[in-house]
Amino acid sequence: MEGRLFDKPLNPNKLLKEQFVSNLTGSSLLEIAALSTVVPALVVLRKWSSRDNSRKDSAKKSDDQVHPVRKDWMQYFSTLGVDYLTVVLPIILVFTMDLGVGSFVVANALVSRQARNIASMSFKAALSSVSPLVFLGFARIISTWGVDYQVHVGEYGVHWNFFFTLAAVSILTSIVRIHPKHCGLVGLLILAGYQIWLFSGLNEYLISDKRSADIISQNKEGIYSILGYWGMFLIGVSLGFYLFVDTSSKGKNRNTQVMQIWALAVSFWILAIIFDSYIERVSRRMCNFAYVMLVFGQNFQVLSILTLAGFASYKKNLVLEDAFNQNMLGSFLLANILTGLVNLSVNTLSASSLAAFMILSVYTFTLCMVTGLTHFCGVRMKFW
Repeated sequence: MEGRLFDKPLNPNKLLKEQFVSNLTGSSLLEIAALSTVVPALVVLRKWSSRDNSRKDSAKKSDDQVHPVRKDWMQYFSTLGVDYLTVVLPIILVFTMDLGVGSFVVANALVSRQARNIASMSFKAALSSVSPLVFLGFARIISTWGVDYQVHVGEYGVHWNFFFTLAAVSILTSIVRIHPKHCGLVGLLILAGYQIWLFSGLNEYLISDKRSADIISQNKEGIYSILGYWGMFLIGVSLGFYLFVDTSSKGKNRNTQVMQIWALAVSFWILAIIFDSYIERVSRRMCNFAYVMLVFGQNFQVLSILTLAGFASYKKNLVLEDAFNQNMLGSFLLANILTGLVNLSVNTLSASSLAAFMILSVYTFTLCMVTGLTHFCGVRMKFW
C-alpha cells in the first residue's frame, strides 16, 4: 500500500495537458488587437477616476503626519486593492493569449542600458549579469523534471526555455556593441537574413517533430529563435533611444512623442498583417518577422492608448504599475511558480468556467499583493 502511494505520479494528467496545448492555431490578429485594447483602456479609466482622489490626498497631507506608518500602509494597500479590482479582475473575464515572452523582450529593450546609451558592460560583467538567468534556466529544467511537470517541446525544445533565450540575447548584445542609433537597422538586417533562412527550409525543419540526438536538434526551436528575439531586442533599443532618450531633435515635445507612438503602432500592425498574409504566418516558436511585427504592434498599441491618460491628468503611475515595474523579473518568476502550483494541484482540464475564474482570481490577487508588498518594503529582485 505504501509503495503505491509513493509510486503515484505527481502530475497524472501530464500527457493530456501536453496534448491540450498541441496543434493550436492561436487567436486571429483582429482578436489580438481587440484584446490588447482592454488592458491599457482599463488603466486609463482607472487613472482618470483617481484624479479627484489624488487632489483630496494632497489636501490632507497634514493629516498624514499623525500616524504616518499606519496611514501609508493602509493607503497603499487599499489603493493597490482598487487597482486590482478595476484593472486586473476585468481582464480575467476577457483575456485568453501568449504574447508575454515577446512583450518582455520589447519592454526590456525600450528601457535597457543600450537604449539609454549608457556605457556598455565588459564581456566579463555581461557574463556575470546573465548568470542569474542561466541559473534560473537550469533550475526550471530540474524543477519541471523533478515534479514531472508538463512541457511542450514544440515551444523551445527538450531542454531549452525562455531564461536561456534572454541570457543569449543579452550576451550577443554585449559582444556586438552597436550604438542605439544603428541598432534598428542592424536588427532589421538580422530579421531579414533570418527570414530568408526560414524560407530556405529552416521553417520546415523547426516545425517538424523529428529530432536527432545532438543538443542543437533537441532544442532547435529555442536556439534558432534567438536570432528573431535578438533582432526584436535591437529594434526595441533603437526605438527606446529615439522616443525617450534622444534630445538632439529640436522641437521634440510630448505631443510629438505621442504622435510618433501612435504612428508606430499603426505601422507595425500594417506590417504584421502584410507579413502574416503574404510572407509567413505568425509563429512564436520560430520568432519570425511576422511575429516580431505583431509584438511591436501590440505593445505600441498598448503604449498609444496609455498616452490618453496624460491628456486628462499628469498623475504618476498606478501603484500596481510601480509595483510590477520595480520587480519585473521577480513577478515573472512568482507568476510561473504560482502557475506550476495550480497545474500540479488542480485538474485544470476538467474545471468549470466558474472554478477557473475563481482560481484565476485567487492567483492574480496573490501575485498582485505579494508584488505590492515587495514594492512597499523596497525589496528589488536584481542580482546584477
